[in-house]
Order: sequence, then C-alpha cells, then structure tokens
Amino acid sequence: VRFVSFNFRTFPDVSFPFDNYMPKCITSNIKKLLTVYPPSHLSSTYHSGEKCANMLNFMLYELLDASALKCDNEHVIKILNYIEEHITDKLTLQVISSYVNLSKEYTSYIFKKEMGKTLTEYVNERKMLLAKEFILNREMSLADISTYLGYDNYNYFSRLFKQYLGVTPISLKKNT
Repeated sequence: VRFVSFNFRTFPDVSFPFDNYMPKCITSNIKKLLTVYPPSHLSSTYHSGEKCANMLNFMLYELLDASALKCDNEHVIKILNYIEEHITDKLTLQVISSYVNLSKEYTSYIFKKEMGKTLTEYVNERKMLLAKEFILNREMSLADISTYLGYDNYNYFSRLFKQYLGVTPISLKKNT
C-alpha cells in the first residue's frame, strides 16, 4: 500500500524540515502553497474544508510528479521545476543555465545524461503537450496559443507540433 500522510502546521517565514524525512518530495510549489495558507483559514468562515481538500489534492499531484521523476541530480530537478514554472516564457539554454549558475555546456551535458534528451527537446515536448491541452479544452485561437507559449512564428510552432504529436494543430482542432 502506498499512501501519504500529512500532519503539520505552517508558520510564516519558517523553513520546512521535510527534506530530512522525505528528500526531494516536497517541491518548491508545495512549500510556497504551505507558506501562503494562513492558520486563520482553518475556520468554517473561509470554507476551510474545500481549501484544505484543494491544497491536499495539489500536494498529491506534486508528489506524484516528483515520484515519477527518475532523476537524483539536484541541478536537473531545479531545471525541471524552473521549466514547469516558466513554461510560457521563451526558455533557452542561456536562460536556464544562468538560473542554475552552471555553464551552458555543463547544463546541456547533465540534462541530456539524466533525461535522455536535450533540454530543447524536453522544453518543446512540454510546450507541445500544453498546446494540445489548450487546443482540446479551450477556445483560444491557434495563433494565440502559439504566442502564449513563447513562439512568435506560428509556422515554426505548427511544425514543432506536428513533429512531437504527429498531427498539425489545425487538424487536431478540426477533429475535436
């Protein structure tokens, strides 16, 4: 049986000792969420039941994502988190390597070694999967989706989409 049990109380500006007990499980997103959830919200006045349920659901999804990751390199984990948090930005090797304070060459090397694909391939794959979700679930135009995901050139976006998902964005939109 696999389960997760939460038993903690948050205080502003207090660091979390979770890494001692669950290394690499408590992501920066979970830490942020816990620090902004004030104890005053634990009354019925603020619909605390729904808020707690939503917070725990978010944490469980974050933990599932973290457990699915087959990587122990702290730099690569930091890169992956940065990509997820900035997926709509123009993500380049230069930007990411600056964020992790590593050379472009070393960043590229460790990412490829740990993930089995280049940083550019990974970023494009993540963006194309997000684009697919937008196409299937939203009323955004394809040009707006392209721009939102950081691609100024729609034709380039369309070629990448077909390369990664095997179908053009227009075809996917027509078939939904």
